[in-house]
Amino acid sequence: MGFQIDPNRRSTQTPSGKEPSSQPPAPGADRLGPPAAPTGGGGKREEAVGPAKGGPSRRSADLRTYRELAEAYARSGSLSDAAASLEAAAARAGSDAAAFYREAAELRERGGEYGQALLDYRASIELSAASEGNDLPALERHLKYLSMSLAGDESPSHLPLRSEPRPEERLAGPGGGSIVGASDGQRPGASGLSVPGGIQMLAAVAGIDESLLRGEDAVARLLSAIQEVAPIRSGKLEDNPLRRALIEHIRNYEALLQYMRKKGLLPEGFNRDTGQKLIFPFAGDKRTLQRTARLLAFFGVKLRHSETKNGDITIELRLSESSKFEPRRRLMRQMGIDMGEHGLRELTVHLRDDEFPTFLDGESLRRLVLGGSKRQSRSHLESLLLSPRAVALYLALSSASEGVRAVLVSSVPPERLLEMSDTLAVFARYLDYRKGGPIFPGFERAWQDFLGGHGVAPEDLLVNLLTLERGRAAALYAGLTMAPREVQEYFTASPDRLRQAYEALSASYSPRPPSSDAGMGRQNLGRLLRQLTVTPGGLSLNLDSRFKDHLLPGPRQEHPQKGTSYIQLEAQDLARLAKPGDADLRTYSPVEVLEFLCQLYRHNPGAWDRNTIDALMTDLPGSPVLMDIIGDIDPGPEVLARYITYCRQLIGQRNQKWNVNRTRTSQALFYLLSLLRREGSLGADEARTLLAGALRRMESEDEAEFAAGIAGLLSEELLPALAGISQDRTDPLLWALAGSVPTREFSFEGRRLALDIAARRMDRMRGAVMQQRFTPLRKMLTIYRLLDDLRSGRGDAATLRSELASMLGDVQSAQITPDTPKSQRQSMVWTDIEGLKNRLLETRERPGAAAGPPQTAREVAAALHPELGVTLLAYCYAYHGSPEVDALAFDVNFVRKHDFGATGARKHSWVATRLENRSELGTYLSGSLSGIDYELARLEVSQSHGTMAGRESTLMPTMLVGLRSTPSALRSDRAQEFVALAARLGREVLVLSALNPELMQWCDGALRRLLPPQRHERVHSLLVRSKPSAAAAAVTPSEFFFLGQAYLESRNAKRTEARTGNLPEQAGGPQLQSTNASDGQGPSRGAFSSGQRTEFSFPYLTRLEEIRRKAEETGEEDFRRELEQYGMSLRRRLAMRRFTLHQPEPYEYLEQNLREQLLFERMCDLKVQLAELHYALGLPAFVVEADAEPALREILSRSIDEGAGDWRQTLQRIARLRKHHVRAWIEEALNRGTLALVDETQGDRGEQTATTQRN
Repeated sequence: MGFQIDPNRRSTQTPSGKEPSSQPPAPGADRLGPPAAPTGGGGKREEAVGPAKGGPSRRSADLRTYRELAEAYARSGSLSDAAASLEAAAARAGSDAAAFYREAAELRERGGEYGQALLDYRASIELSAASEGNDLPALERHLKYLSMSLAGDESPSHLPLRSEPRPEERLAGPGGGSIVGASDGQRPGASGLSVPGGIQMLAAVAGIDESLLRGEDAVARLLSAIQEVAPIRSGKLEDNPLRRALIEHIRNYEALLQYMRKKGLLPEGFNRDTGQKLIFPFAGDKRTLQRTARLLAFFGVKLRHSETKNGDITIELRLSESSKFEPRRRLMRQMGIDMGEHGLRELTVHLRDDEFPTFLDGESLRRLVLGGSKRQSRSHLESLLLSPRAVALYLALSSASEGVRAVLVSSVPPERLLEMSDTLAVFARYLDYRKGGPIFPGFERAWQDFLGGHGVAPEDLLVNLLTLERGRAAALYAGLTMAPREVQEYFTASPDRLRQAYEALSASYSPRPPSSDAGMGRQNLGRLLRQLTVTPGGLSLNLDSRFKDHLLPGPRQEHPQKGTSYIQLEAQDLARLAKPGDADLRTYSPVEVLEFLCQLYRHNPGAWDRNTIDALMTDLPGSPVLMDIIGDIDPGPEVLARYITYCRQLIGQRNQKWNVNRTRTSQALFYLLSLLRREGSLGADEARTLLAGALRRMESEDEAEFAAGIAGLLSEELLPALAGISQDRTDPLLWALAGSVPTREFSFEGRRLALDIAARRMDRMRGAVMQQRFTPLRKMLTIYRLLDDLRSGRGDAATLRSELASMLGDVQSAQITPDTPKSQRQSMVWTDIEGLKNRLLETRERPGAAAGPPQTAREVAAALHPELGVTLLAYCYAYHGSPEVDALAFDVNFVRKHDFGATGARKHSWVATRLENRSELGTYLSGSLSGIDYELARLEVSQSHGTMAGRESTLMPTMLVGLRSTPSALRSDRAQEFVALAARLGREVLVLSALNPELMQWCDGALRRLLPPQRHERVHSLLVRSKPSAAAAAVTPSEFFFLGQAYLESRNAKRTEARTGNLPEQAGGPQLQSTNASDGQGPSRGAFSSGQRTEFSFPYLTRLEEIRRKAEETGEEDFRRELEQYGMSLRRRLAMRRFTLHQPEPYEYLEQNLREQLLFERMCDLKVQLAELHYALGLPAFVVEADAEPALREILSRSIDEGAGDWRQTLQRIARLRKHHVRAWIEEALNRGTLALVDETQGDRGEQTATTQRN
């Protein structure tokens, strides 16, 4: 059905040239009727919109006035008023009206006013219908999209995963019609799983929010919660307290019903499904009291009723002390019966069973859970919980697509399916089965030959894939699913090559589930294959060929000084690269380190020569930590080799002599230089120069010379470099860490606001370390300057001694008393300041001492070195800390207790920071400074959320660190607009694909790279059934962005491939062409190729291409870095404080990784959602500094018991954020002082102040 326009419609029907809308207003839209004209300069509306008087020159002047007024409104953030001004101008613009309506429509659409935007677009098209260049064909699809969006919220639906469309959901269809869709409800053949006692009571026992157990995935959520407590490895109930509590609850409830039925306490015709409320009073006739007494007897409560002669009634309750009644009394409390309630007059008992929806029909469920037995003594839910294999199988099948589930349940005997539960738990989510057979990555013929030859039934191919050597073939399938298309085709070009890859996997594959330390959670074959590419020479690794001598040891090869080629691989090399790491999750597995190397090399390929590579590869698992400490500095090969060698030297000496002091000072200084570069306070060349200078001064083996050298570097090189940045002469380093961003101003809904990012950070950093005992840097450097004068003989020695002794009184060391335990003395840095003062004031030198003052100066300089290190370390804590961290606020020695001598399983590597807690020492951090941001965020979150257990202790700090890690200088309006428009483009492409088969074909192929088979199958099914709103509900904001970006890149594939080098598919998305899968020569059904491209036009495309074109003209690398800030964090994945926009793995694949932070770092959806909201409200990108953390609190405000740690619930809350939330956050920021109102009487200072940064 096409979009229809009434040819008889007159543009003068309303003052704005548009006819009134018959559509209902969209929720959240300001209005759908004709816009009111803005007030003119004299305040009389009729003067602004009255008929034009005078000639063309007068009309032209009036139109200019309207346009200037619209621009002023837009600058002030009032997009609706700006659009209204343009609409008023259109009413008097004559032949130019179409252009004004078009601009007004774009503003309305930007602000989410889709109804008014649709009217403006229609008016623009009608008025320009007779002119050349009529863009009706280009806009037709977009207008359909707006029509379909009218029944939604402020923006098209992108609600939680797996949600169903709302009943009677209306999607405005083409031509003013409508597509009516109702909830899918139960799938055909699906059945329910009876819940004895009801969902509410079961949720209370499990400690799960009841709402989470009302959806179609309720059983999977319940079983997942059980597995999170402790993996079910045996039938012993004591191994898992939650499982034991649930089974106890079900059994006691069943026992209660049986008891009440036996004692005649249930009414006649009682139905468990409909339920009933029963009242058992404590007063009444004898028969009534007997019924109450019988009920209480079940719970071990004896009721005695007595009545005195004068009529006074006494009720006495006695509780049995027998332990057998304890479980029953827990049931009583779960039913809401409180025997201790004051004035209790009756017992109210609610008896009712509910149902969990399941994806299995009743017969299939009975066969899988009960093994075909016809026993009815137990509920199916109890039987399911009692069987560890059944639990694992149900969870595995819940992650599979409906096509895969149907084949497995119908084709595989229950007992065999239960035996496959471990394999299915890992690989079911990767399997795709559509169009009557499995969808294989790469060429289908190779897989058919490998799995049994041609002629094998499709369902047998799937079973063979899962059962071959306990799932090893499925591991290869899963790995290739994540690989680039050309790598898939390389390994499946022939059965022999596929078999070689299979054999190579044997050395590293473990059939154990991902919850085990040696299972697939540590292998990550897919991550390895994503680093490969195919060149004319064969398979290659995206890494300089000089790394091969270390990654694949063999005869040493000669390579050119500057590497120009990648590492060429054979299929058997996969076994050596994909070997699993050790079980210590604090270290990185070989595959993770390999991914780290590839990312590091891509980021700075010029930093690597033979010496640098040899130094880095000496201890490969420890390399990510070393590089993270200087992560924002890009040193040259010589300096990088010296840095790595120096760090290895510190690691090798461990706790010898003063090496701990040297390690503390060195790491803190390296880390501070990196942070200063990150904030733009140091330029790239300045940071490299300072790093080289620090390494030179650190060569000394004498502690006094070492400390004096570092103090000299700080005084003579670092602080002068910061002189132009700092506004605080008392503490220039802290100010420089706050960043070089000046106060920025912006207008929002008629108010002029200011955001001082640097001042806000300064307040946070000062508050974070306010209670810590450390000496400010200025004072420490002054002391070392005086010590240098004393050592070199400059000035009077006695005067210098006296001045130094006085200044030592300002040194804040740890407070140590004679009663301080020895363990605490040894665990923190402290200096005997009084002893140093006495040493300085001695009139005679000790016998045998060298020349007096120089020796004294050396001794004091060495003794104060730990304090210098603590001072530098305190600035690192301040940068990432917060006043809300109790350890910083109440433990004055928290910074001093940092243990730099801690190591992981590998004794010769630095490990990432980790949180420790010991009874005699309290809370402290240990390890290197890599990852200190995350651990301090954990402490901050633990105070605000009151717990350190469960997923939220990982989710909240991971997202908080991701938001805070973006440098302010990289928050640009062009990047925000690009992300917002790309996400809108992706949403529009998805919705309109329901109306166009060709667009659906492209969209189907693109989504296959973004979504797992289960979610992809669901989206495709909903689109085919013309339910685009429900389909959009299964896609997250970030996935919409990647979809829109893929569509944009598909129009310029050649340019994209040239820009992205060897990763064209990840950045540009897939292209789809039809293939004949039946002969096995082409790619498997639904596979990707670089064939035909769609050429649909969308309004967003023009602006997106314009932004990219301008970025190429002004510096594409800068724009790429700005865009990457909206991507996935690499902090935990690769120990790098960077982000990437390469298409990540789907959430469901990351869900089973041992490091759940990888899943949570994938959640860049909040940044994408905020970009859309800010763009819709006309807010600049830097406002995210003020409202990002309130947004995070909004989506994670609930406690862990309510499921806030579940990634699906988190994405649901992100999708629910709307413009009114942003308005509330702005008000909150004003109340907190984060934002300030600008005094308008001081004059208009223009738009936002430009960001300054040293490059």
